[in-house]
Amino acid sequence: MRILSIFNKKDEQFLRQKTAEVINPQDPAIRELIDTMRNVMEKNQGVGLAANQIGKPWRIFVAEYQNQSFAFINPKIIKHSRKVNLAEEGCLSVPRIVGVVPRYDKIVIEGRDLNNKKFKIKASGMLARIFQHETDHLDGILFIDKAKELYQVKSSKND
Repeated sequence: MRILSIFNKKDEQFLRQKTAEVINPQDPAIRELIDTMRNVMEKNQGVGLAANQIGKPWRIFVAEYQNQSFAFINPKIIKHSRKVNLAEEGCLSVPRIVGVVPRYDKIVIEGRDLNNKKFKIKASGMLARIFQHETDHLDGILFIDKAKELYQVKSSKND
């Protein structure tokens, strides 16, 4: 499965659309999609991946941070701190570009699991940044839209 890239016009149009709520999180196809997303994320050495990055129009993202794995269905940030931090971010859908992006230092995010059970997580620092980045994807927003500065980086393949 390929990751959509903003350097392809059709892909970018899709990435910039708001995703649809998942009606039945218990659908076996959703479990299969989340497994696929985790595999794609790991294969590409990412820390998060939204469903629309692989061409699926649903409000789902996966993330991994400090050996913890997360899967959110219909995520929503319900609370955030006033404090904002600037830090560099990259994105699998925006290869070879890094930007300095402002994000809330702390957030509370809720979502549903594969059993359709609602849950909340309080996150801060890097984990909060990952969750905000992926939630933005689901709203059709890319990190380059919020970045204060953007840099092009060379690939390790000397291209």
